[in-house]
Amino acid sequence: MTTRYVVDTSIVVQRFIVDRFTPQVRILFSQLQIEVALVIPEFCLLECTNVFWKQVRFQGMPLSEIE
Repeated sequence: MTTRYVVDTSIVVQRFIVDRFTPQVRILFSQLQIEVALVIPEFCLLECTNVFWKQVRFQGMPLSEIE
């Protein structure tokens, strides 16, 4: 039986952008096993896009880092 965990945008984004909880997120992803599935809400892609846009626009993140 597959165990499923619902993760929100804050977890998904920290896989790509270094932030306060990034070390814990990396541990989470490294400990995933074959029988574990991550489920994300349908709107997560839109929220991630907004977070990346803000990082580029206001924090000076190079666009090439998120492509």
